[in-house]
Amino acid sequence: EMVEEQVRKKAEKKKAQRAAKNQRDKHKKAAKKEAEKKEEEKLIAEAQNLRMRQLTPRERCLLAAEGRLAAERGRGCVSGKCVNCETGLDGLVPFERLQFKYCSVTCVKEHKEKL
Repeated sequence: EMVEEQVRKKAEKKKAQRAAKNQRDKHKKAAKKEAEKKEEEKLIAEAQNLRMRQLTPRERCLLAAEGRLAAERGRGCVSGKCVNCETGLDGLVPFERLQFKYCSVTCVKEHKEKL
């Protein structure tokens, strides 16, 4: 009985050690993956910074304008349509009044009269 008890205790101890080792390995792997992700993000940021420095002022201005246009589309109306005539606003720079967006000045005037 004593021998069986000792064998069981050794097996339990080994099992606990294996579980602890697996847990440590899991944490190391997660930390390594996080470090690699941060390093990759840093390299991407450096590459973008280098690319921006190599652009001419005119190209930078164009890039900024494209960014503003994309942001404008992003915060535009949900439907992407003129509030008055429901024409799609894709590819257009919409006219705005209050929180509404319109395809033309005519639609702005017509909707203003309706309100």
